[in-house]
Amino acid sequence: VTTGTITVSVSMPSTVVTSLVSLVLQPGDWDVGGTIAFQGNSAFTFAWAKGGLSSLSTLLGSYEYLTQVYGADTAIGAGRAGYPILAPVPMRRFSVAVPTTVYMTAQSTYSAGTLTSGGSIWARRVR
Repeated sequence: VTTGTITVSVSMPSTVVTSLVSLVLQPGDWDVGGTIAFQGNSAFTFAWAKGGLSSLSTLLGSYEYLTQVYGADTAIGAGRAGYPILAPVPMRRFSVAVPTTVYMTAQSTYSAGTLTSGGSIWARRVR
């Protein structure tokens, strides 16, 4: 099992796909997964947040491999500030012929406050 660096405080502008953490895979077949965290400040009001795994740092990846959290324009509020929303990122198979970087990326739409995000990524060689 290979583990990427755990990130804890990546600033996420609204609607922008943001790379949180990456891992270089050597040639072979790999199952890759992870955990993502979204944390807003006390003024944070969000519509949705999602994250996934991709071979490109600017894309979320395929819909079936995304974690999605819907807030319906819910305000986090002062009582929830400092407590992240944690979610598993669905495992995805990557078959690579050359060393390839896999990224955990995230995106959120929000109308107030600020958002930081982080995550951890792991890979298990299948063959």
